[in-house]
Amino acid sequence: MRLIASEIHSPPILSGSQGDAEMLSNGGEFVGWGAMPYVSEFGPDGHVRFEAQLAAQSYRAFRFSWSGTPATPPSLTVRATATGAPTAYASWNGATDVAAWALSVGQVASELRRVAVTPSTGFETSIPLQTNSPWIAVTALDASGRTLASSPPVAR
Repeated sequence: MRLIASEIHSPPILSGSQGDAEMLSNGGEFVGWGAMPYVSEFGPDGHVRFEAQLAAQSYRAFRFSWSGTPATPPSLTVRATATGAPTAYASWNGATDVAAWALSVGQVASELRRVAVTPSTGFETSIPLQTNSPWIAVTALDASGRTLASSPPVAR
């Protein structure tokens, strides 16, 4: 292992987890301080050019827009809530373009039909199950309603 870059922030910021660094095309670096709610942009000379304090910590920070599409399919699990109602939980870790989740159900895994669309609520979206169908799957949709990817069917 070898050190590629080193930036010194003054006053020092110590973050115990989740920090990241983005190398910029101008030779500078954009740093997200993870558990500490700050971001800093260092110029190629190592001097701070921009920094901001965030409202909350962020495990990743990026200077420029980007789009993440994981290589793995979305995840789906079914659990009962505190009241005993079955709920589906959909997530696709790293996906940035998910606007909604479509829920599909059926009597057999190979013949599912869409029954509901729920807006995405971030890392994990809960979807109340109002069906007795033995098989379910979720499909990640973008803001235009286009399919991004689907989970494998899950037996309830």
